[in-house]
Amino acid sequence: PTLQAATTVHVLLAAATALETPKDKRRREARPAARGLEILEQLHAAQVKGLPDKAALDALSQWAALFEMPDDPELAEIARDIELRVRVELAKHDRTV
Repeated sequence: PTLQAATTVHVLLAAATALETPKDKRRREARPAARGLEILEQLHAAQVKGLPDKAALDALSQWAALFEMPDDPELAEIARDIELRVRVELAKHDRTV
């Protein structure tokens, strides 16, 4: 039963990807970079208040460890900037990926 369920999920994901429009694909590829930016904003808001935000730093570390560059060249350029900023923030707080 478990193998059957896993196979069914893969078939459904493949079908969904096949039906994906270019706009949907671009939006999906942009989501991880946008999430990194959201976490950076949370960290900045905490820092403005003078508070250390361990949760945001933990989330940034996890984001950096799992982040994959998008295929779209324009998105990749923006994502590289976000990834660099994340790594700078982590380095400022003596965090490693």
